[in-house]
Amino acid sequence: MRQLTLIRDGKKVAEYLLDRRDVIIGRGRTAHIRLDENPVVSRQHLVIHEQGQLHVVEDLGGANGTFVNDKQVGKHTLRPGDRIVLGRDTLRYDFGHRGALSLRSVSQEDLGADDLSFETDSFVEPVPELSVSDVSVFQTSDSLQDLAKRNTPVVPRGHGGLGDGQMTAVADKAELEMLLAQLTVARKPHLRVFLEGGDVTNLDAGDVVELGESPALIGHTDACTVRLPGRKWFGRIAGRLSNEAGRWHIAPESTFWNPIWMGEDEYRLEKIRMLEDREMFEVGGLRFVYRKGEER
Repeated sequence: MRQLTLIRDGKKVAEYLLDRRDVIIGRGRTAHIRLDENPVVSRQHLVIHEQGQLHVVEDLGGANGTFVNDKQVGKHTLRPGDRIVLGRDTLRYDFGHRGALSLRSVSQEDLGADDLSFETDSFVEPVPELSVSDVSVFQTSDSLQDLAKRNTPVVPRGHGGLGDGQMTAVADKAELEMLLAQLTVARKPHLRVFLEGGDVTNLDAGDVVELGESPALIGHTDACTVRLPGRKWFGRIAGRLSNEAGRWHIAPESTFWNPIWMGEDEYRLEKIRMLEDREMFEVGGLRFVYRKGEER
């Protein structure tokens, strides 16, 4: 599960779980996330579409546009850490946690369903699943900026479309590049991410965090490769992942304020240790499973 963290004037205001297929952001009763105090936001400014395990932000044509990471976009596939900037408000796309507000409780009556006007069939439906295609990539060396500007055609059933719906999206080059990037990451050393207490029976499920450059920090700041939910005054850096002679190690940075709990026995990590394939650890409300990738 993913969430949006609302930051206003540099301070965290609220956290919203993305537990609806479409989440409208704007002003007034026609929005799931209401930014009524922000004059640059339109009544229906943008919508977040759920597409499998991915989320796509789509601008709805407001006068002031939608910006992701300081770049104006029409459509953009979100990755953890992305920031949607709307004037004084910033919505950060994060891993979800149980303390965030569910948007399922927002009823259609509250929204004024008769007034909803965005085109629901203008977005891209999910591409058929591959073995690891339903995970989100936190970092990748592939350049996918063109996702924000793609215009994928929608084809009626029986006219070359995939799937069994009445209207089905045609997978374009950018979609296939995203799938290839996901497969590439899963072949390398990486972490699988689960909510704390979640089902880890399938260790190849969960979101993917690529282990690229060493060291990789785990914590609550934007400098962290693995960004934990929430905010801390002390122990903002929980740990450090480092590649030493081709093997990844984990070391604690704040054993008191932000401890790392290792394995099923959940013992506190006190010193650096080498990670073994399928080894689990918990920190900051998330559970991680280390995968070393394919043998070379």
